[in-house]
Amino acid sequence: MAQGYDAIATVAGDSGWLTFINRAVDAGIPVATFNSEANAVNKRLFFVGADSYQQGLTAGAQMARVLGGKGKVAIITGLFSVEAHELRRKGFEDAIAKEPGITIVGRVENKDKADTAYTQARIS
Repeated sequence: MAQGYDAIATVAGDSGWLTFINRAVDAGIPVATFNSEANAVNKRLFFVGADSYQQGLTAGAQMARVLGGKGKVAIITGLFSVEAHELRRKGFEDAIAKEPGITIVGRVENKDKADTAYTQARIS
């Protein structure tokens, strides 16, 4: 807003962004969000992207199918503090919870670092 932009497009991966989005809209600046969306009502004009929870549900259902309904699964996510990551993780876990033969054996975050995820996958 201080820069005097005519419009703003931003990622709103968690609810912390919503105060700023709402302030910008209240000041007459149109705001669009993309990629990831906070799971709370806000004043942005529109969102372009996928439903994070639904992505998790779909991934969990596919994992269950691939495992034939039996097995152990470890979950590696980017950051527990990012609402979009948590929505995907929750959707995944909800799908897996429908499969009594599958156990989630761990949940870790990799801080969005590929090398950390690789190491975690090897020891999980």
